[in-house]
Amino acid sequence: ENLGSAPGEMVYAIKRIRYIDGNIMCLEESYYRQTIVPYLNREIVEQSIFEYLETALGLNIGFSDMYMHVGKLPDAVATHLELTAGDPALTVETIFHLTNGRPFDYSVITYHYEHSQFVVQANGLYL
Repeated sequence: ENLGSAPGEMVYAIKRIRYIDGNIMCLEESYYRQTIVPYLNREIVEQSIFEYLETALGLNIGFSDMYMHVGKLPDAVATHLELTAGDPALTVETIFHLTNGRPFDYSVITYHYEHSQFVVQANGLYL
């Protein structure tokens, strides 16, 4: 639904743990439309998927829609992050689009509250 794909359309489902300085930073769960991304393997997903999409497939990544949620970790996600269910969490859902507007990747990233920090730069705007 988040990718605007037809019922039965095949997607790649990828789950990755990201680390920073040897500590778990986040759990990333991503879904790629196979009609746009026809091939992924372990070697590709262990590196930069977007670099592969741009260089090997010649895709033009355009923009993304991001939705941020603050809440408590469910059991399944807490296990992957080596935290306790109910601990605080920041989850970012993102839909990535090509420059022609077609969505190709839906990702849900849940960050480890002890190992993550964020910087928001602003220029003349107040948040």
